[in-house]
Amino acid sequence: MDAAKFNALIADITAHGNASKALRDNKIARSVLYDFFKSAPEAADRYARAKRDGIEAEAEKLIDLADNKSIAADDKRIRVDVRKFLLAKLLPKVYGDRVELEHTASADFAQILQAARKRIDP
Repeated sequence: MDAAKFNALIADITAHGNASKALRDNKIARSVLYDFFKSAPEAADRYARAKRDGIEAEAEKLIDLADNKSIAADDKRIRVDVRKFLLAKLLPKVYGDRVELEHTASADFAQILQAARKRIDP
């Protein structure tokens, strides 16, 4: 693969976020891409950045999709939900559900240990 073809691939991924479609559109096999990464390690970093940028672009398109009055409400909800699910899986630190755990229980371990010892040594 030459640099021009790789640059076209990166541009497509950045714009649309879909690496598989960009590979098909540019007629590049995954194996060829991976071989290119071996010969040009910095290309893998550019590819990863392009994928992240493409995912961010898709996230921004959610607003347009949600505001589109020409799409039926049920269809719109499904489209938005699928994209939100994918965003949460692809970039969980950014788009994933935040889980907070609050621990309020307390235990007197000395008392528990003493009770356990009494059960073992009556």
